[in-house]
Amino acid sequence: MREPDSAHPRMGMHRTEVDGWLAEWRIDRCGIRMISVCDGSDEPLVSFTAASAPDLVQMREQFPELERLWDAIRHAYWRELFGPRDIRVDGSSSRCADPSHCR
Repeated sequence: MREPDSAHPRMGMHRTEVDGWLAEWRIDRCGIRMISVCDGSDEPLVSFTAASAPDLVQMREQFPELERLWDAIRHAYWRELFGPRDIRVDGSSSRCADPSHCR
């Protein structure tokens, strides 16, 4: 089994695997762009070019049954931006100057 999230050799690419589903994604201007999602078979469920890649919100709407995968990607994204020690259980960051704005 692969690491839950790992940097991919291509610049800025990440891979996250949950419940047999593998997603490749990248960070794009402080957002998540989905490149591909597959279930372990040779054929991806979806695959996009960098220019046409949807964001995580769009993928959640299109494939709500993959909620655990989307949640894992979101967690990996925040961990990438702030580091593992700075993310609280509620998703806010300890680096925020005004915690009331981080919820």
